[in-house]
Amino acid sequence: MIERHEKLFGRTSGGVGSRQGFCPEKSKFEELAKLVANLAIPRRMQDFMDKLLARCQAFRAGIEGTISGLKRAFRWVRCFFKGFKGFARAVGLGVFCHNLIVLADQESG
Repeated sequence: MIERHEKLFGRTSGGVGSRQGFCPEKSKFEELAKLVANLAIPRRMQDFMDKLLARCQAFRAGIEGTISGLKRAFRWVRCFFKGFKGFARAVGLGVFCHNLIVLADQESG
């Protein structure tokens, strides 16, 4: 890839990037790092998985599920209020109603 870039443009690339599916061996990875100034190729997904990232991803998954449930329960497909303040009002009311339902379920359970 780097050699092809040199042939086409007459100079080496300033950087190389790839997605996580491309994972060269360690020796090839180091060889690529010597050829270009900026190398943005993740070695493996485990290199980026730490406890904080795992917690953030779990939090995001929980938020997405909650939002999906709210959209179905409170008909958030369309906002009937006008403007940004109206949109914020509709979201706030939906979250407030959701919290009331959660509290009611805790009291009855």
